[in-house]
Amino acid sequence: MGNIADISLAIIFLIAIIVGVIKGFSKEFSKGLCGFIAFFGSIGLVVLLMPLLKSTNIFKQLAEAAGGWFSKEYYTMAIASAEDLNAVLEQSFLRILQSISDKMFNAMQSVGATTLGAYFGHLTASFIVSFFLWIILLLALKYSLLGIKCLLGKIAKLPVLRTLDRIFGLVWSVAITYLIVISLVLTVCEIVIIKFIPNFQSTLMQLVADSILFKFAHNTNLIGSYIAQFFNIDLLNLAVIA
Repeated sequence: MGNIADISLAIIFLIAIIVGVIKGFSKEFSKGLCGFIAFFGSIGLVVLLMPLLKSTNIFKQLAEAAGGWFSKEYYTMAIASAEDLNAVLEQSFLRILQSISDKMFNAMQSVGATTLGAYFGHLTASFIVSFFLWIILLLALKYSLLGIKCLLGKIAKLPVLRTLDRIFGLVWSVAITYLIVISLVLTVCEIVIIKFIPNFQSTLMQLVADSILFKFAHNTNLIGSYIAQFFNIDLLNLAVIA
């Protein structure tokens, strides 16, 4: 089975190489791809920038103002412990959150909130700022990439740069194929097996051990390992095959 996995991967990447060489980078860099990169790139930038924005006085003032929107009595009661939070939640429809009261209290402490109103104000401000920041970054990235696409299209028409365009197309095609097939598809398969089909894990690991390309893909899947950490799974330490 290891040979079958290796052959399958080899065929997939061979197709990617051929497509990259034939189309070239300028043609692969389509409007759809620009939108795709802009969408996920803007999300990534929001994640990186929000901690910096939350430390500014403007954000703190917005969070304080948003906290004033929650004016009912149970929103303004001081909370000094998880037990206090449970007691406050019990007084309203928010009692459905009692099962996660410990996590909520820890989250309140992390943002310096001593009342539910202050905490929900912080969450509301975070949502508003994140949303508008995402829209701005999405539009900026999308139209910047579309501008680059037009420029690349004109440059690629020059005979002296056509070969370079095909080389970059090959590299780009292989990189995108790796991200989709290895970082996404393989990662999802391994997470599903480890989480929901543990009896099949030994079979998967044997398949990896019996292969060459598949083993390399598994052991170098750093992005997939990072994604798996959100599910409390360490793929590289759990099942690295030497």
